[in-house]
Amino acid sequence: MKKFLLTEALLLMLTSCGGNSGLETLGEVESYISDEPERALYVLDSLGDAGVRGGEARAKYAMLRSMALDKNYIDVADDSLINVAVEWYSRRGDADGPQNWQIADLPVTG
Repeated sequence: MKKFLLTEALLLMLTSCGGNSGLETLGEVESYISDEPERALYVLDSLGDAGVRGGEARAKYAMLRSMALDKNYIDVADDSLINVAVEWYSRRGDADGPQNWQIADLPVTG
């Protein structure tokens, strides 16, 4: 497990230095979040706000982190995180956002 976590940390450092605003890392997380929610939450927490730049990346991060928390049965006190994604996808009219909210069975208040 430690070897896996070190590999993930190295991957995060390499992708965050590439100037891709974390979108590649977020895309990878999205590919395994359903099967490996613990890993997804770890990677998202490692990435943090500093590794996420731009509106699209922040919205995707908020959506994925909300999904990871939900899939790991971690309750949150408020809905401010998911509302970042709701507001961004609503302004853009992006159909991908609402589809993911339904998959995650997350309460959406936007």
